[in-house]
Amino acid sequence: MRKFWGPATFLILLSVPALSATPAPQGIPFPNTRDSVVIPVGTSIRYFGIRNREGEPVAIFQGRLMLAGTYYYGDNEFNDSGDEKPSDYRFDPEAYIIPDADTVARLPHFAIRNRRPYTILINNPNAFAKAVLSRTAQRRVRCRNCGVASGHIAIWVDQFSAGIVCDAPDYEVRFLSIYMAAHSAMMPKPNRAC
Repeated sequence: MRKFWGPATFLILLSVPALSATPAPQGIPFPNTRDSVVIPVGTSIRYFGIRNREGEPVAIFQGRLMLAGTYYYGDNEFNDSGDEKPSDYRFDPEAYIIPDADTVARLPHFAIRNRRPYTILINNPNAFAKAVLSRTAQRRVRCRNCGVASGHIAIWVDQFSAGIVCDAPDYEVRFLSIYMAAHSAMMPKPNRAC
């Protein structure tokens, strides 16, 4: 059998990797920083633009996506009500999710401020708690020194946004519904300070 490695064979071999190469993620420059928002190829949400929220720029995305990861629900760690007078304490609910590595790979993120863990704030914590937690679990987290309810969950969300707070990435979503139910457990409140 005779082998022929002519110019045509060489061109075919060169073109095969080019055809199968995955396109590079798209980067959107973020205002007032040297950073950009990287949009992974194949993500289920679309970039909508930069908007101002409370005087700060925020990258806005449209579409629904599924987040899987560990959620936390409890009193906002920055809640200072009742510091001076304990009877003035008011519960300030906070919910967030630290997504699994597979989920993170599909989400927009900052190129430079690509800090781990990738924490996503749920901007409607009461709706999240009502769908995910029992009434007993919701009551158990309603105090300053209580722990948080936590567990692994998969949820549908929309209104994904990316901003910068305290020179760190700040991601937010709106909870829509449960994709896969979670088993909740109580744990000490994590420290997420700047």
